[in-house]
Amino acid sequence: MNNNEAYISILKNVHVSILLVFILCSCSTTMLKKPIYQDDGIVTAFPEDVSVSSTQLKKASQRIINNNISQIITTTSNRYKNIDSLLIQRSGKLIFEKYYNNGAINKPHQMASLGKSYLSALVGIAIKKGALKNAEQPLLDILPIKNDNSWDTKKKKLSLKHLLTMTVNWKCKSEQSNFVNCADEMSKHNNGIEWLLDRPLLSIPGEKFTYNDVIPQVVSSIIAYNTRRSLIEFSEKELVKPLNLSTNLIASGQLTSRDMIKFGSLYLAGASSEYSGLLSKEWITSSTNSHYLFKNSLTRQGYGYLWWTRNFTVNKQKYSSFYAAGNGGQYIVIVPKLELVIALTGSNYNNVSQMSQSFDLIEKFILPAIKSHE
Repeated sequence: MNNNEAYISILKNVHVSILLVFILCSCSTTMLKKPIYQDDGIVTAFPEDVSVSSTQLKKASQRIINNNISQIITTTSNRYKNIDSLLIQRSGKLIFEKYYNNGAINKPHQMASLGKSYLSALVGIAIKKGALKNAEQPLLDILPIKNDNSWDTKKKKLSLKHLLTMTVNWKCKSEQSNFVNCADEMSKHNNGIEWLLDRPLLSIPGEKFTYNDVIPQVVSSIIAYNTRRSLIEFSEKELVKPLNLSTNLIASGQLTSRDMIKFGSLYLAGASSEYSGLLSKEWITSSTNSHYLFKNSLTRQGYGYLWWTRNFTVNKQKYSSFYAAGNGGQYIVIVPKLELVIALTGSNYNNVSQMSQSFDLIEKFILPAIKSHE
């Protein structure tokens, strides 16, 4: 063996040794450290304090870290790309907090459509305060509609519930691209809400799920009109301050990952928590149950009041969950039976298949970390 060959051999051995150490470290059985205490209202703990395996959570984290290290992972595991943060809370205690890629502990992240679920909470607060009666109220009663003479029987049945469940389908430029065109057309009118409500309906309210970004705009108008306050102001007083959030999502479109955990905790704990004055237990239950079920869907079960629902399977046992979701991979996933709140942020914008891998990570690594599935 010449000097060059010997040198190459040494480099290969060093490279293998480094990778071996890297793998061994990732599989260590030592406990994870507590997330850093921030004096922000979040209680931290070791995973084992709430019967969660540190080893299993390390595996989940390593899959995210390893996604660009093709030498030591298979193609099937190279899927958890562009995840920016992963936080896990169980039984009211934050037990895991890691930031990757574009994530950082005090860095707010764009939430995109995850804000719809936040908006749902504001509706629930408005109902609890008496500004709105319930989700069944007709739009004719809760919006300043000037002229309903042209409304047919079908349109007069439109209610707040139809908006919250995304089961109203207005005709805009074309049914195939209503999601884009309704929002684009609406923005061209001085009174976009009035213009939208004058559009004919393509189906009977409640019959067909039609995901559309104009619906939150109508819901926002309903909250503002009936509370007599701007949506930003209402959000600041009724959610930001009580939950000690670092930013107002309505104003900025952003939350930190810890803010996401706080918001998720509100829904997990329900009326029995210290936040019981914000939302009624009835609203939380109704919001997060499936009012519309998707047929033949492998990834989603149904839709509540601007919340998605989904079942996970671990050791042949099903666990129901509900979650808020935003483009890029922003998720707040709540598994009530396991007392889990999981927050993920990501940068997989407009890539549905890549975004959905977060659910794969939850089902294959995070949920199995719970030591008891009785």
